[in-house]
Amino acid sequence: MNRAAGYLLLLLLIGNLIVVPMRAQPLDTGLKKVAVNYLIEHVTKPLSLDWQVLSAETAWALDAKEGKTTFLLIPRLNIGQRTGGGVDWFERVGLQGQLDTYWTISSHFSFFSGYGYSFSGLFPKHQLFGELTYALPKGWGVIGGLKMTHWKHTSMTYMLGAEKYIRNFYLTLRPMLVVADQDVFGALRFTARYYLKDNAFIHSALFYGDSPEYTNFIPDLQELLSLGNWGGYLYWQQPLYKKFALRLGGAWRHEEYKNESWRSVWGVNLGITYNY
Repeated sequence: MNRAAGYLLLLLLIGNLIVVPMRAQPLDTGLKKVAVNYLIEHVTKPLSLDWQVLSAETAWALDAKEGKTTFLLIPRLNIGQRTGGGVDWFERVGLQGQLDTYWTISSHFSFFSGYGYSFSGLFPKHQLFGELTYALPKGWGVIGGLKMTHWKHTSMTYMLGAEKYIRNFYLTLRPMLVVADQDVFGALRFTARYYLKDNAFIHSALFYGDSPEYTNFIPDLQELLSLGNWGGYLYWQQPLYKKFALRLGGAWRHEEYKNESWRSVWGVNLGITYNY
């Protein structure tokens, strides 16, 4: 069942990449932004370890305003390194290539998909996801999607959730079912975004359960998925000097890294975006 779902999601992503540009190509095309982002995560158990990721991305838009269709292509390169536990700077460095797409199909439908690949072992070898949103009246919406994450083994995440716009707030609730090695786990994520003036916003999230959604890096612990995990994150994005935008954020989670042994993981995020 996992393999069939992975093939289905791959076909959706390929179809999205091939069909959508053909529809939007005759109209407006252009580079929308470039961005650089830095993330550091720190754990103290069983060893003091740091996980650092430097990401560079661009966004290329194809707009079909008459048909109310937009297509956004986002290529990204992630450079990660693990330090601590006897590993020095630049000793364990890995790359991950990533390609995300966002397609506004109509006033009701939007589709978000992506694929990441890495041969380094520091990132998952394959990451693949697709998420479809259907807008309902009075600011409501339904979200459905699935995600495949492959390290040594493959895990599939199935999600069916809801969204709601309330004045300056955008709220989402995503219950998830994770299937890995014939085991089934549950997870839940709640997010709240508050929009300020001049396109600034504050974004927060709370999560609970066993899911690879919460971190891209699992340091040497493939079995971590079957144990406990809860926490949250908060970040703030603020436009600067018309063209630039600054993002500052922090994250914390409490995870059971082995049976009945828990650890805290904290992270800091800093990003800068230039909008064309």
